[in-house]
Amino acid sequence: MDGNSLDLTGKKEEKQPLASYKALPEADMEDEGISSAKVELKVKNYNCKDGADEKMLQDEESNLNSNNVDIPHHSIIIKEKNGDAKLDIGELKSAFAGMGKEELMKYANDPFWVRIRWFLFVTFWLLWLGMLLGAIAIIYTAPKCDSPAPRQWWEEGPLAEIKEDITPEQLKEMKDNGVKGLIVEWSDDSYGKINESHKVIELLKKGKEIDFPIILDLEASMSNIWFENSENKGDFSDYYIWKESDKVDETGAPSPPNNWISRKNETSWKFSSIRKAFYYAPEGWPQLNFRNENVTQEFANVLRKFAEKGAKGFRIRDAHILFVDPQFKDQEPDKSNEAPEKGYFLNDYGFYVHSKTEHLPELGSLLKNWRKVVKNITNNGPFMVKNTLEKIEVYKVNGSLVVDLPAQNNIFHKTVFESEKIAHSLEYIIKTQGVQWPLWRHKSNYLPVDVQDTITYLLPGVPLLEGGAAVNTDLLKIRSLPPIMRGEFECKTLANKTVLAFTRYW
Repeated sequence: MDGNSLDLTGKKEEKQPLASYKALPEADMEDEGISSAKVELKVKNYNCKDGADEKMLQDEESNLNSNNVDIPHHSIIIKEKNGDAKLDIGELKSAFAGMGKEELMKYANDPFWVRIRWFLFVTFWLLWLGMLLGAIAIIYTAPKCDSPAPRQWWEEGPLAEIKEDITPEQLKEMKDNGVKGLIVEWSDDSYGKINESHKVIELLKKGKEIDFPIILDLEASMSNIWFENSENKGDFSDYYIWKESDKVDETGAPSPPNNWISRKNETSWKFSSIRKAFYYAPEGWPQLNFRNENVTQEFANVLRKFAEKGAKGFRIRDAHILFVDPQFKDQEPDKSNEAPEKGYFLNDYGFYVHSKTEHLPELGSLLKNWRKVVKNITNNGPFMVKNTLEKIEVYKVNGSLVVDLPAQNNIFHKTVFESEKIAHSLEYIIKTQGVQWPLWRHKSNYLPVDVQDTITYLLPGVPLLEGGAAVNTDLLKIRSLPPIMRGEFECKTLANKTVLAFTRYW
């Protein structure tokens, strides 16, 4: 073969005319790294007669392409008589390969790398141990959720309302049966002097002896103690509610200053011929004026007086009438309940709204002050009101109730058991009004006693036993469980709204 020619067809060597060639520019000859140690040799002969060479090159090209080999090329053009032959010569460039096992093992026992490995090993476990100890420290020192405060004795219940003539034996028996406390009424003037031989005082002493707490029911709104002095315009002149009137009736006698009506369907005013003015007495006795700070303090002294005799808590009767409108405006007719259709007339109590004499906004602040006194003198004993909280917002200060165990006196007193209405009432009291722990009174004639007990023992709140009712010991055991003392409450009706159902869960 001549030095100036290259046989690519595989045929026997034949003399060919000398061919001249032209080298490519140096720019085309620059190295381009490849990722595989293969060389592609491709010759394109435009005058190949049998196509074998072209087919071979195509097969090789397809094989290389199937292996995804990217090969840089340098091109040299060889001119021949019958055409041009193109020779592409790939230039190999080895890819980087990591050290093998034998090379790595040379460093395995090298002191420098041994120290590095030990340093990293120890550092890793120290960091891991530090994170573990840090997590434990965070858990240990993090602020804990406060445990719920334990229920007071009067919140555990049940409570029982009794007469003052109960015997010491009956008192002890009730305590042994699980009653947590008693409520007894003081029927005399709360502001008067205490007779040590009074039955209620004897009862307080006995309860103190056997550690059986007694709650005293008092009348705060009325008293005769200072009336004579006030009637004569003495030092206690404004201890009562006085109002002069220029009105006269058909006989010429003085007429009440406004239309305020008592529950007896008669005027709430009485005329004093001595003072020549009317005094407010809706319940027969003259009503005290609690807009006078001295009168407010007088009842605080009453609370202290009975606490010294052994009372462990207090309940106020007729708290809703402690204030009246200072401008003495007339009552407005009750248009919401269609009073005339219910048989009420102009001189009937039910004809009016009584917004001028009941549930006035000042009531909450007054009760809050007395509550503070009671908590201090009875070691956190209960401060209650006897009447149902018809306007609950009046009994709140800054959104918080200022009375304990708000009484629910009417929910189970209907003549017919109506599951849907009772369920709505329970949801309204507990969820809407926010009365979390009420006092449940039941005197229903249409529900068996055991049914009434089951409801009132297991609802949120305290059951009130009356008339010597026995304690249900089985329910009392269930009542002591956390779902009853602390659990959530849900109420619903079932069986086409004929069955009342409620759940308690912790």
